[in-house]
Amino acid sequence: MSLRDTIEAARKEAEEAGSVPAASPKASKAGEAADGGDRPRAGFTRRSVTRARPAREAASGVRVISSEKVRRGSQSASGKAESEMTKEERKAARNARRDEEDRRATLSRVLLNQRPEFRKSQRVWWALIGSGLVITLVTWAITYFYPEAATNPSSPAGIVMLVAIVFAYVAIIAAFVYDWRKVRPLRRAADAEVASMSSKKVMALLEADAKQLEQEGKAKKK
Repeated sequence: MSLRDTIEAARKEAEEAGSVPAASPKASKAGEAADGGDRPRAGFTRRSVTRARPAREAASGVRVISSEKVRRGSQSASGKAESEMTKEERKAARNARRDEEDRRATLSRVLLNQRPEFRKSQRVWWALIGSGLVITLVTWAITYFYPEAATNPSSPAGIVMLVAIVFAYVAIIAAFVYDWRKVRPLRRAADAEVASMSSKKVMALLEADAKQLEQEGKAKKK
């Protein structure tokens, strides 16, 4: 008998005696799977670490220029903060901010005038204001031609004058209430729409409106 057969026979006798547990194929495979599962995958780990890295911040010597801050005048076109600007640069920034605000206010009015509901509301508002002013002029005329109306409210002229004054106040107050309830929300919506636009888009819309007005003027002359 060879040495290998002797060792194999001794192992079998030990397994039968119970001193050495028999190795199960499934257990060995499970152990190998467990060992393999515990080992970290190098590729996944590298990707996870890369993704977890924070984005690089701008260097301390690099100026980040914000178009919104430049538009508000809190930053110059070169990237300087308002506290770092010279007197001339602050003046130029203020002028640029005013120009930007004027352009946006003009565009807001242009957009409002293009909306039918705003034009209708303006006609109603002017009608109420005009009525109040006309009735006020009537009361002045009554007091001019009938001076006793101011001193004797119980006279016919005085009664007419009091009624006219009441109607004038009602028309003017109604005009302000109508402006607050109907017209102001339209203005705010137009302002919000313009505020969401970039400066480039504002300029493009203003130029388009100017060209349209020019074409309409040429058409009227013909």
